[in-house]
Amino acid sequence: MENQLTEINTSLNELKSSQNKIINSVNEQGKILKNFNKKFEDILEQINKLSTENSELKNRITFLEENFKTSNKGNEIYFEQNIINELFDRQYRAKNIIVYNLPEAVSDSNNINSDENQIKLIINELKLNYKSMKLHRLGRPTNKDRPLKATFSEVNHTFDILRSQSNLRITSLWSNIRISSDRTEKQREIMSNLRKELEYRRNGDETDIIIKIH
Repeated sequence: MENQLTEINTSLNELKSSQNKIINSVNEQGKILKNFNKKFEDILEQINKLSTENSELKNRITFLEENFKTSNKGNEIYFEQNIINELFDRQYRAKNIIVYNLPEAVSDSNNINSDENQIKLIINELKLNYKSMKLHRLGRPTNKDRPLKATFSEVNHTFDILRSQSNLRITSLWSNIRISSDRTEKQREIMSNLRKELEYRRNGDETDIIIKIH
């Protein structure tokens, strides 16, 4: 009888020990589950944060795209307007020529050295016959001869003069005279860049290169 009680007591202790182990295991699993839930909540919070940032980024991209479209459209209009202005400016200047190195004298038609008489002599030298013109010195008076702008009634008059001006170089009186078209600001900028490039390339190996303007 005593042995049976001992065995029962031993079994109860073993059951109690097993129960404690199970309880401890459940508690550990509970802690693990709690930690897992905490991590899951953290991950969910990060996902929500990323989702919000992504939404804000999309809105920002949409805003920038709309601004770019508006800006690009504005640039296109500005570019087209510049082209139109440039064409009008060139058309306005088409009847003009600019004469360089022409000695400046008193504007008096009776003065043989007046601008009007000198231009007429140059035109005669080129074997042309244009009498209707307007003359105007460019810039403020200085101790140097200012360029002279001559405006003719027809565009083809300026073409004829520009085409035949090389004949002046073989004369003794007008060899120093240079004549150009009345270029726009954009054309002058292009010519300036071409001269710089020409100088740069001539300083290299391309000594025989020239600028040819059509």
